[in-house]
Amino acid sequence: MIEKRGVMARKTELTQDLVNETDDELHSKGVKPKTVLELILEWSLQRPNWQRDALRRIIVNGQLNESDYTELVKLCKQEKSEIETELKAIPLDKIHLPANPGIDDSVSLSVINDVVGVNNLASSQALYFEENGLTIIYGDNGAGKSGYGRILKKACTARHSVEIQPNIYDGLSLSQPPSANFTFTIGGV
Repeated sequence: MIEKRGVMARKTELTQDLVNETDDELHSKGVKPKTVLELILEWSLQRPNWQRDALRRIIVNGQLNESDYTELVKLCKQEKSEIETELKAIPLDKIHLPANPGIDDSVSLSVINDVVGVNNLASSQALYFEENGLTIIYGDNGAGKSGYGRILKKACTARHSVEIQPNIYDGLSLSQPPSANFTFTIGGV
């Protein structure tokens, strides 16, 4: 019980440190707000070197491969046992951060339509998303909220995606693989 409280306290402190001032407050003082990657770099300074090395690899390469996992396990064991090897951690540093993160045009999901073989969703139905801000999907039971959620989880390769079920009341749906069209906008276009 005490450990849980300690963890919660640490989370709260970290969150408060990261959001002490809003972007507007910083802009009014002439200070450029920190990017998410700069905040991650600051946070990483308190982490073990093998974790900072893992962050560097992820930021530089976009993902970890099998050799990364093998080397990171060795670095972790080396750090815990203090046995010297020729493998050295290269911790995340400011030089590893991209010069202009987020400078590229933003990508937004605009519409999911032409859904086939997903629950009882009508193929003529479309789900539109707000270009800026938040889209809230609500409705009665059986309206299709979970079906669209399953589509998004599969399309985004979420960790906990579930099998998409066909419409059991439509014989054609049972013989077709589930599919849907996604429309994206890039830079608002």
